Amino acid sequence: MIPSEEFALGITGAATAEEAARVLYDTYRPAVVVVTQGKRGGVLYDGQAHTAYPIYPANVVDSNGSGDVFHGAFAAGVVKGFDFVKCCHFASAVSAIKCTGVGARESVPNFDTVKNYLKENGYEL
Repeated sequence: MIPSEEFALGITGAATAEEAARVLYDTYRPAVVVVTQGKRGGVLYDGQAHTAYPIYPANVVDSNGSGDVFHGAFAAGVVKGFDFVKCCHFASAVSAIKCTGVGARESVPNFDTVKNYLKENGYEL
């Protein structure tokens, strides 16, 4: 489950993203809850612990579609066998790179570009 912070707080009445993630997890029992927080990264909750993930640096030109790209990249990470924390880093990087170009789809990077970008920013897949 990957809601935005605004939605998660609104639907749960929680005061924080961490609390909202816990409530959503306890209510719906997904494998994991990831609350996206835009420019602040986000938080993952797996039923045991909260783990924050960062945003990655980008010269933002167009953020249209960045949330959709995050969701798709997270799913791609799951298919690749990444753990959920790694999926968050991967999706955050894909979304950041996407924002450096114009268009919701035209700027989506390929896997090698993301892998290199993450390495340049101190994270190895």
